[in-house]
Amino acid sequence: MKRGATPNRQFCLTLDLRDDEDLIREYEQYHQPGHTWPEVIDSIRRSGVLDMQIYRAGTHLVMVMTVTDSFSFEKKARMDSQNPKVVQWGVPVTKLQKVSVATCFRINSLSGPFFLSS
Repeated sequence: MKRGATPNRQFCLTLDLRDDEDLIREYEQYHQPGHTWPEVIDSIRRSGVLDMQIYRAGTHLVMVMTVTDSFSFEKKARMDSQNPKVVQWGVPVTKLQKVSVATCFRINSLSGPFFLSS
């Protein structure tokens, strides 16, 4: 990163899937490359998400989002609720998740993230 440049903001969100192998397989199918609806991807990008990665360990999911300075969860939720395709996508995907409160936290670092390649 150049001196004086503003680092991108990152957030981690966690949630759990239902503990059922068939449902977990279905969740993974929805998120395979080429299976996520283009309208959903477009909505994610228009909200200010620059990059998104989802990791799974058993039933636990961790999503790492890199976002623009103008990104807000409130704006994203508002955009999603007004987009019929995003709402439609969310119905079956949400049914695969355990009913709980998702956890969100910002990744903070004093001097930047640790990269093994550095």
